[in-house]
Amino acid sequence: MKKLKLIEGKFNSEEAKEILLSLINSKIQFHTINEFSLQERTGESKSTSTERIKELLETKELILSIIEKSKKENLFLDIHSTLNIDYCSK
Repeated sequence: MKKLKLIEGKFNSEEAKEILLSLINSKIQFHTINEFSLQERTGESKSTSTERIKELLETKELILSIIEKSKKENLFLDIHSTLNIDYCSK
């Protein structure tokens, strides 16, 4: 397994917002396209991406509330994110 540092450091509220929302929005976009593609190919309207989008939107709201609190209290956010990559079979 490979462990890679994705985000590491202290960020003000605006920096944290830019970094974290960029990641979340990218994942939402990926699953939205995946869901649309599935609908076009199979006609199905529900997929694992549907549930994942819902989870990501909830996470986005939580991130925004954390950032808003840090902004109001003039605090930095200490963010650490590690990416774990491993090989597996289907």
